[in-house]
Amino acid sequence: MIQFFGLSEKGKTNLLEKSKISAAIVFVIILLALGGLNIYKKATWTEPTDGVIWDERAEGLTAIKVDINSPGYLNGIKKGTVLLSINNNPVKNKIEVAKNLWQASAMNQNVRYQISREGVLIFPSFYLTQKRVNIIYFFLAFVGLTTLVIGLIVFLNSKKPFTMPYVFFYLTSMAFYSFNIFSPTGRLDTVDNLFDWLDSTSFLLFPPLFLHFFLIFPQRKKFFKAKPSSIFFIYLPGLAILSARISLH
Repeated sequence: MIQFFGLSEKGKTNLLEKSKISAAIVFVIILLALGGLNIYKKATWTEPTDGVIWDERAEGLTAIKVDINSPGYLNGIKKGTVLLSINNNPVKNKIEVAKNLWQASAMNQNVRYQISREGVLIFPSFYLTQKRVNIIYFFLAFVGLTTLVIGLIVFLNSKKPFTMPYVFFYLTSMAFYSFNIFSPTGRLDTVDNLFDWLDSTSFLLFPPLFLHFFLIFPQRKKFFKAKPSSIFFIYLPGLAILSARISLH
């Protein structure tokens, strides 16, 4: 009867297996396309900078690192300097600093800082420079891409790709690729928000996936053979953090 309608049980099994493999490949293609877009946006992205890393402390926004020959360095900002305002706008956190820098850069204006250094108020005025993404990002993206390709090759060349060790090796490779290649640029648009969520989610999922893989390969550990469902408790910390972030978003 089954053969009369066109497919034997074996044929249906093969068709289902091919459908699963096709879905896995499509998912990888989507990740590769998004990763390529992220790399392109990173490569073409610049942001205004004063060359100073500010940290929110009790005394106010404090310079914890100043790049040599940066605009901030050349205008008297040193480690420990406290930033009070930019263009007469009080700043209390790094978001307000970024907002003021972007506004000044968009209008091609100089910035006038009010800073406190050793109790003395200083009012330096200078133009910002443009900063590109750190080249380390492209190295990490290459490492992530290589890992994903290896994971896909192992998955497709295995005799039983949907046995648990191969599935988790494939998932671990995708998570490793994702948190290395996905990174928001700072545009704060919809696509940038997507990159941020992909980065955060994969970063939280990679450790339990990696641990899960080694708990079942080459052989499942005795404890988990007796209680196979207990292994999923290793995902709870990451899922709790992810749920908290979603609720606060």
